[in-house]
Amino acid sequence: MSGFTTQTTKVFAKNESRKNIGMIYILHGKDTFRSRHKLTGFIRQAQKQGAQVLEFDFSDEALVSPQMRQLEQSFSSQGLFATKQALIIRDVIGLKPQDQKFLSNLFTNRPQTHIVMFFETAKIPASNSFYKKIKKKDDVKFEEYSPFNKKQLQAYTKKRFYEEGKTVRDYGIDRFIQLVGDDLYAIEMSVLKICLVHPEETFIEISHFECLELQTEEPIFTLSKHLFNQNTTEYLKLLTKLERQGTEPLMVLGFMRNQLRKALIVRQAAQTGKNAQSILGGSPYALKMIAKDTSRLKDQEIKQYFETVSEIDRKVKFEGHNVWHELSTIPLPK
Repeated sequence: MSGFTTQTTKVFAKNESRKNIGMIYILHGKDTFRSRHKLTGFIRQAQKQGAQVLEFDFSDEALVSPQMRQLEQSFSSQGLFATKQALIIRDVIGLKPQDQKFLSNLFTNRPQTHIVMFFETAKIPASNSFYKKIKKKDDVKFEEYSPFNKKQLQAYTKKRFYEEGKTVRDYGIDRFIQLVGDDLYAIEMSVLKICLVHPEETFIEISHFECLELQTEEPIFTLSKHLFNQNTTEYLKLLTKLERQGTEPLMVLGFMRNQLRKALIVRQAAQTGKNAQSILGGSPYALKMIAKDTSRLKDQEIKQYFETVSEIDRKVKFEGHNVWHELSTIPLPK
């Protein structure tokens, strides 16, 4: 995933010394997990190089016209000094033919100070008129992300365990994929879950996969929802139930901290006009639910919950505190 970032760095670096340099990147395909990593790397590198990042999402028909005008204005208002801009443009495939034609004409004479990333969550049809025209340009790079085949899945999964300091035999990798499936996001979350449940194990056996078969995140997701809604009674009842069922406490703690971290990022993204999904990946529905569940909380309250759970995490791992007791002491209104 680092190759794209390196290439982007070179393009932005060239912009420093040459005015007539620009690139168009097009990410598409059903495997949005890897393409989101590329997109996130693009945004971070653009910001690092001092470029202004603008995002356009054409999935909402009601917002197409105003965003078209904003994009056109971005291309025309160069002023006395050329300003580097990184444009993120989503869901061009869904545009009406006349809108695609307008966009195509716009990009024919786009400023060379603009580096553009088109992001599609489906494979681009060969017949699409917009991308057929774009493909003819010399400074265009297409990257298609199709789902991994079996060997690629095995290699990817083995690499992820290795990066977390874990070793798994080949037959263990096969069993893992049977349980989890071929979705890379599910694989990523399951690898992290196993590492969270078995932090001290360096060699992962098939028996360690039991947490994938017996546990689901749904009850823990509900627990975080009770926290967000400040429902003390239901929060404590579910916390007690999870403890009595023998749920792995470190899993609960890790998931709670992760949910609060996401809540902070979702809130910050909404305030700055950015797309939280492009930063976090994962399920758009889950991110919307986080935004909805935390809508009644102030920024400082979410931050305080995150700091409290982070402190609990430190106490549990370094001071031997009991997870269940510490989680039950999180201050909630009576």
